[in-house]
Amino acid sequence: MSKKITLVTVLTSLLFVAPALLAFWLSSVDKRYDDVLDIYECPRDVCAADFNGDGISQRLIVNRESPSSVEGSVSVTRNNGQELLRLPYRHIDNTLRMHIGIRGGSTKTHLIIYDQLKGDGRTFNTVFEWDGEKMAQVPPSEDDQEVLYAMAARDDAGGFNKWVLFRISKTPVLLCYYSLFGVMLWKFRQSSFHLLPQNPPNRERDTTPTSIFGEERTKECYVKKLKAKIAFMGRTKSDGCGRLYKSPDALHRSPARP
Repeated sequence: MSKKITLVTVLTSLLFVAPALLAFWLSSVDKRYDDVLDIYECPRDVCAADFNGDGISQRLIVNRESPSSVEGSVSVTRNNGQELLRLPYRHIDNTLRMHIGIRGGSTKTHLIIYDQLKGDGRTFNTVFEWDGEKMAQVPPSEDDQEVLYAMAARDDAGGFNKWVLFRISKTPVLLCYYSLFGVMLWKFRQSSFHLLPQNPPNRERDTTPTSIFGEERTKECYVKKLKAKIAFMGRTKSDGCGRLYKSPDALHRSPARP
């Protein structure tokens, strides 16, 4: 019995704590993505970084065909105008576009690109690094992958809509869950109370207060009471179950004088 109670307690605690922990973890991941983009994403059309390691910052420029155009290009140029890299650039809105990040590594600066607007339907997630002659593609490191994940979480073609839905529904869902949890827990406790074993009646002595003629709780006491009432009407007599009783006639009769 004690093992069952312990198991029920553990399961109830898990059901109570698990949703709150999951919501807290997802909220921390969502905030982490915002912090990563605040640090590494290039928020403007012109950013500066030392890509080739010569100690002089090169410029990363987003070239738009027109202010309202969705087409354009991204170029990395030296101060003398020499291009180190040029890529096509597309921009539908702030959450559906090419995302550009710059992360200074331990040795070289990485240019991180996330783009799901390629015409062939493929995702363009890549990292560029200076190899001594040009900006070449390199496998993303763990830190680069974290930046790419954050970019995907803020893009309509990635997980942006899912994270918006999470932010909107988190509080209402938790309130509904814990309200339902409280109701179910209350009903469970009520049903468990009725299923508890009851103490068996004491057949040897009945100490429950009763009326003048008593109320039988066992068959044995009932038989003894009935015999006593028939044999000693008008007198005070034990009912055989540990109590004294008086008949109605004895109650109205004056006590006998000695």
